[in-house]
Amino acid sequence: MNERQYSRISLKFPVEYSAGNSKSSGTGYASNLSPGGVLLSVRERLNVHQQIELAIFASMGPKMETIKVHSKIVWADDSAHEGMYLFGAKFVDSSASEKAKLTRVFEELSANQALHGIAAKHAYRTHVDYPWEKKDKDMPTAK
Repeated sequence: MNERQYSRISLKFPVEYSAGNSKSSGTGYASNLSPGGVLLSVRERLNVHQQIELAIFASMGPKMETIKVHSKIVWADDSAHEGMYLFGAKFVDSSASEKAKLTRVFEELSANQALHGIAAKHAYRTHVDYPWEKKDKDMPTAK
């Protein structure tokens, strides 16, 4: 039985990543989130055990939170789905302030899920129609 350490919330938040020592970078989406990791949908194939710097752009009502975390790819789905590849990334070596921000965002989303009475096994879907969804070049960047 596959027991997860953290519960997850389904969502669709844009992400920006840079892959380790290579000059590879790109954009995509976080499809679910937990305090320990994220499910990524990106256009480029990444490798299991690859280290990435990740910026998650979390829409929290009227404000946008940018969460910057160092991550490690822990699993990969090698088949493309509508031009996107799926990867599981574990958060590693993040700063205390980014961990606190991630925890706060996760708790707010979890509280919203509980408020709406959605069972834990079902997704709380949150999505904002971002203007850059069709054009990666217009994706905000984490400075």
